[in-house]
Amino acid sequence: MNAKRARSVRAISALFVALTVSGTIAVQAKADTPRNGYGLFIADDETNWANPNASLNLDERFARLRPKLYRLQIIWNALEAAPSNPTPAEAQAALERAAWVTRTHALIDKARTQGVEQIVLTLRANEPSNAGTGGYVPTPTRYEIEIAKVVQEFADDVDVWGGANEPNLWKTSASTIGAIPFNTLVAYQASLAEVVGYYDPTAIWTSPDFNDETGAWATYVTNYKNAGGGWGHVAAFHPYAGAAAQSLATTNDYAAIVPSGKSIWVTEVGAHASPNLTTQNARVGWISRGQASCPSSSPCSLASHDRVAKIAYYHMRDHSSTWDTALMESTLDRRPAWYTWCAATHGDNALHADCDPALGEDRAVAGDWNGDSTDTIGVFRPSTAMWYLRDANSSGSPDHYVNFGATGDIPVAGDWNGDGTDTIGVFRPSTAMWYLRDSNTNGSPNHYVNYGGAGHLPVVGDWNGDGTDTVGVFTPSTGMWQLRNSNTNGSPNIFVNFGGPGHIPVAGDWNGDGTDTVGVFSPSNGMWFLRDSNTNGSPTYQYNYGSFIHAPVAGDWNGNSVERIGVFKKVSALWQLSNSGTSVDYSFAFGLGG
Repeated sequence: MNAKRARSVRAISALFVALTVSGTIAVQAKADTPRNGYGLFIADDETNWANPNASLNLDERFARLRPKLYRLQIIWNALEAAPSNPTPAEAQAALERAAWVTRTHALIDKARTQGVEQIVLTLRANEPSNAGTGGYVPTPTRYEIEIAKVVQEFADDVDVWGGANEPNLWKTSASTIGAIPFNTLVAYQASLAEVVGYYDPTAIWTSPDFNDETGAWATYVTNYKNAGGGWGHVAAFHPYAGAAAQSLATTNDYAAIVPSGKSIWVTEVGAHASPNLTTQNARVGWISRGQASCPSSSPCSLASHDRVAKIAYYHMRDHSSTWDTALMESTLDRRPAWYTWCAATHGDNALHADCDPALGEDRAVAGDWNGDSTDTIGVFRPSTAMWYLRDANSSGSPDHYVNFGATGDIPVAGDWNGDGTDTIGVFRPSTAMWYLRDSNTNGSPNHYVNYGGAGHLPVVGDWNGDGTDTVGVFTPSTGMWQLRNSNTNGSPNIFVNFGGPGHIPVAGDWNGDGTDTVGVFSPSNGMWFLRDSNTNGSPTYQYNYGSFIHAPVAGDWNGNSVERIGVFKKVSALWQLSNSGTSVDYSFAFGLGG
């Protein structure tokens, strides 16, 4: 066994909790799909047939989603040789099958280089261009002979096998989409178990990957079950209709058929880009959000379903005129749905560096840098830990240059000593350390604070109205704020539950009473929700301003002691600040875009 394979087997073995006398592995259901690349991964098999190593769908945008599993498909007879004395069409079909093998190896190798640890390979129907002598629905004997070749070929690379992709939407002839007879499917699944058990004994296998888009799909699955069809180690499901309706009805129906206690892996699901990208993004949010976002203890989304252990999103890049559930345009430009999926795979952290439109771009900050009672703009450049601060809300050269912090730090700004001037600081996520400085000059921190933990985002404000800004943290997965009234180590003084997954925290004095209070920005729809007290409750103000390409900022732009909102367009370094929350009052470029 090669080293790559050995690592993969050890990783995937941790997913399974019991090995029974019969040799079947019992997989326990999980209450919530993990908020990382093990729970939320990618299914995709697009590549350039002429150059399999191109694989545009597995570029750095794929890597930044941090999938630890990757699913792709291969035709069931990919290793079938051309017959003796083939016709030109038969010879070409054999070449097409061989090309599929080559590109599958290339995609698996590319995925591994991008951090993928576990490969899921599912057998699928033929197309007219690669059909062989066994036809489209082969006899069980012929099926077993051909899949044995495929399993032997890829045994060192594959961790999870699927025997039949969407058997209820199988290509049954050159021009017909139908269904594999369920008795035949029972035999196919038995062959898969036997072949994988013999040639790839460290791998696991799924049930057939059933699809919920046909009218009688549940009857088909029930007939398969009643005929003695096997379920493998996990039950595979493609709830496309459920995602389109943002409904758990089909997943609940499938869970009722699947043997009790067996986890469901959604090995493929996606949200179509039609009618528009806003609708697609909402559906991706429904697919990916966890139980913490539900209004009660009942599941309200696919990822919060008690039986759903893993979800594979299909697919990365738009490349078809007939099917588009892609997270990116054909040009590789990211859609809103990409950012929503990225946040979910990083613990619902929309501010994670992987989810920014470009690594290395400037981070927006705002503060009263010169003590004139008006907040103005600034940027922190992570690649150099340089701060560029300006004393006016307009384009121009910085008024203050400061080198403070380190790559990976999150910038913060506040009046740490109550002298009426905001100064710089950083929060280091790896250690939960805050380093705050009392002047906008190079030098050592004046305040060292250890506050927060894994998955927390930093927030700053004058929480008690004493004229000094102090630290706080926001947990995106739960919407919990934990605020402290001094810049010292210790327990929170204030707990507030406001906001939730996918939200970015903002804080400000929204009503001019001298106390900063909580707020959140939702990149998926550009909504701001602001509250006038640091207590649980409904928003006091709601604004629609900005979108997923913007970073939120807040400040007193006109010196009237009331803070308002603004956005920084990360790809072009364009600032748009508003004194009302509705119209743009200042628009200018400052900083370095991605």
